[in-house]
Formats: sequence, structure tokens, C-alpha cells
Amino acid sequence: MTRIEEAKQNYDQIEIPAELNKIVLAAIHDCEERRKNRQIKRSSGYVRMLIHAAVFLLFLLTAGLNISSTFAQAMQEIPVVGKIAKILTFRSYQWSDGDKTESVKIPQIVLDEEEPEEGKTEFILDVNNEIEKACEEVRIQAEQIVADYKAAFLETGGTEEEFTQKEIQITVDYTILCENERYLSFAVMAGENGIGYNQTFYYNIDLKKGRYVTLADLLGSNYIELANRQIREQMEQRMTEDEYLVYFDGSNGFEGFTTVDDVTAFYINDSGNPVVVFPPYQIAPGGFGAQEFEIRNKE
Repeated sequence: MTRIEEAKQNYDQIEIPAELNKIVLAAIHDCEERRKNRQIKRSSGYVRMLIHAAVFLLFLLTAGLNISSTFAQAMQEIPVVGKIAKILTFRSYQWSDGDKTESVKIPQIVLDEEEPEEGKTEFILDVNNEIEKACEEVRIQAEQIVADYKAAFLETGGTEEEFTQKEIQITVDYTILCENERYLSFAVMAGENGIGYNQTFYYNIDLKKGRYVTLADLLGSNYIELANRQIREQMEQRMTEDEYLVYFDGSNGFEGFTTVDDVTAFYINDSGNPVVVFPPYQIAPGGFGAQEFEIRNKE
């Protein structure tokens, strides 16, 4: 049996975990206070963003008090990104209906410039709206997956009490991967740990230009050739160091790695290099987790 066939057999035999670890996230959300003893000029776009935030906070307060007694208001400020922007936990809450517990923490980017360049505030507002929309969509998708799982569980002899004991958790959270005066790179993660539903969205922002960063921006016009070569070199090196690791090669129904393109997921690390990310099962068996490859610009 080849390594690919062994990997496929192990993949097919993966069982869904029976129990889950509890994840409890504090419920917090608020808006940043205007700096004291200092007048700050705001562009019209930034003013619209703050008005939007204030109205949304009022809505969440009203809804939160009706949904959960643990709903609270506060603001969690993540370290300042140079003097250009910062990330706030704009919306955070926990909610449970007996079948599952949802823990949600959604970030928002706030510019920290007195007079942002034209178009920059509008871009940041668009990014924030995109983040909220993506988080809501994956949360609803996770809810549907849990509902389908429960229906199948009950149809096969399980009881309501047994399902409740599974303590299913749906989480939405984020992590900052790079923050400096030029770039802001972070990931928004959504998942359900008991059934194996997980999604990660990477956001790479050029704070000075007010736009998304691409692989071509970081690696140059020949980024495809450069990235493909380094990824294949690293794959070979990893398989040499780990005799159990195998990458799919196109056989047995697994296409494996072919090439990067302009929609390949990546983030920027502290060294300023892009790190290309392939989720579990895309180019290797799921037991090896997500596969990440740092690409260095050798030009």
C-alpha cells in the first residue's frame, strides 16, 4: 500500500469526537471614547463610521439584554498599530439555547490618523462591513450544521438529554498576525469543534495606501513562480524530516498542490513575509493540520 493510499485510508477512518471542551468567552462591546483634551478632525467617512458604530451598539444593547443575562458592555482594545490604525473588539457576546453555546468576538479596524487620505476611511468601513457579514454568514452556517447533526442524532436513537451533554460550541474569534506602521494582517476564525466545521478568513491591509495587500505586492510580478518553487522545496524538506507526512499528488481522488494564484489564502508574518495557507485535507491528510509555507522574496 502506497503512502497516498495509507493516508486516504486513515482519512476515511476518522471518527467524530464524542465530547467537546468548554469554551467560555466574556461578553463585551463598546465604542472608543474621544481622546481627552484634544480636538481631532474627522473626515466625513470616519464620522459616518462612528455614527454607524453608535447606532449598532445601541441595537446590540437592547437585543443583548433580551437574549442573555450575561450580556455586558465594554471595550477591548488591542495594541495600537503604529500611529495609523488599531483593532477593537467591536462586538462580543455569548448565547446558549441548550443545544449549543455560541461565543462570538468580531473585530473592527479604527483609523488613528487625524486626517486620513481620501478614500482610506471608506475602504476601512467596507472592510469592517465585510468582516461582520462574513462572521454572521459562517455563524448561521454552523447553526444549520448543528441542527442537521442533531436531527440525524435523534433519528438514529439518540435522546435530547444525550445531545445536550455534548455541550456543542460554536465560536467566532480573531487573531492578529502582523501589526506595524505599514501592514495589518489578521485572521477571523469560525468553527464548531465537535463536528469539525471550521473556516478561517485572512485580511491583509496596506494601512498607508488603504487597500488589500496581494502576493504580487509582497513578492513581485513573478510571485507565482517564486511561491510555487519555495512551496515545493518546503514540501520535499518536510517529507524528508517526517517519514509519515505525505502530500497528495493527484492520485486516489486527491488533487494536492498545483499552484498559487491571486485568490490563494495567506497572511503576513512579523518578518513582513507572506505565509501561504492550505486548510486541512486540501494538500495533505487532515491529521497533519493546515499547511503553511513562508515565502521569502529572493529578488
